[in-house]
Amino acid sequence: MTKRQGFSLVETMIYLFILSILMVALINALIIMISVFTTSRVERNISQSAVSALGRVVQEVRRANVATVAGPTQLSLSTIDLSDNATTVQFSLQSGVLMIQSGAGTAIPLTLGHTQVSSLTFTKIITTHSEAVKIALSLTDDRDPDPSVINFQTTVVLRGSY
Repeated sequence: MTKRQGFSLVETMIYLFILSILMVALINALIIMISVFTTSRVERNISQSAVSALGRVVQEVRRANVATVAGPTQLSLSTIDLSDNATTVQFSLQSGVLMIQSGAGTAIPLTLGHTQVSSLTFTKIITTHSEAVKIALSLTDDRDPDPSVINFQTTVVLRGSY
């Protein structure tokens, strides 16, 4: 008997077949990981935008003495600033971005860069004992290949109205 030198054609084909199956599995795993990362990034961006935007709106409504809903996407609050001066804080929707404007200052965005506000509704609630503002906010991310809308809502009672 002689010693074999190298692989036979059948052995080479089997090894190539096994290698190609492993490569397909590896590429499939990478595609799944990228998809999960993209989805996670989009959801994190939307969640951070919702927390920061709704947190600021809630804070300002709680401090307000009077709330005026000028339209479904506009809220004006009469409040006192940190220097005990009367001021107005306004929230509005501009080109898919939730904006805040304090006094005569410039309007600044409350949502993050890639987050789009698909709907915003302010509703004033008046009862015999208190006043409140219901806020409904729907957000989406413009980087999402399959855009999904995530809805948030809260109700805030105005200071001194309870």
